[in-house]
Amino acid sequence: MLLETNIMSPQKPAVGTVIWMHGLGANNHDFDDIVPDFWSNDQLPLKFIFPNAPLRPVHINMQTPTRAWYDVYSLTDLNCEDKTGIHASQAAIDALIQQEINHGVPANRIVLAGFSQGGAMALYTGMRQKATLAGILALSCYLPLLHEHANTIHPNNAKTPIFMVHGTEDMTLPYFVGKMSYDMIRKTHPNIQWKEYRMSHEITSSEIQDIGVWFKSIF
Repeated sequence: MLLETNIMSPQKPAVGTVIWMHGLGANNHDFDDIVPDFWSNDQLPLKFIFPNAPLRPVHINMQTPTRAWYDVYSLTDLNCEDKTGIHASQAAIDALIQQEINHGVPANRIVLAGFSQGGAMALYTGMRQKATLAGILALSCYLPLLHEHANTIHPNNAKTPIFMVHGTEDMTLPYFVGKMSYDMIRKTHPNIQWKEYRMSHEITSSEIQDIGVWFKSIF
């Protein structure tokens, strides 16, 4: 499955690539507006690749075709998950990573990022990559297939920097869901940071500033 992508490149030669997945029901232009914040004053000349999730019926949307990385059966029962859809999206994101590597970008200059369901896929895919990545950015999300985590990760990314953030007032994906995932991941990936904000299911300006600082620390 080849994903449709929206690519935003800096004027200067890029120091790395960020592959950033959107949330459920959004699209690959959802984060266009924040890219200039990272590019300002040529501080972070990063190439951004925003893929589109495929359209698929989603149960919590009355099976209406929705851009989604996988089907969602329930927002409360995390034991009922679309394993087939998760693995299909993992393979599609793997292909994007490999495509960048084929274009001459080393894996250790590639960050996987995402918001909400896109953040879930960034976490899941990044920790199962054979190539060592520059980092994993997971915003307002959780780790899918949590019960399989320790048995399916790849050791090559055990020390990869991970930055997880969540809103304490998030009613879409409650805070405790993200925190529970963080508590599980830090047992296997010690180079993980957690930061919480007094916000709902969104991205704020202070969060963007902190992401910029994190980007600088790994590039």
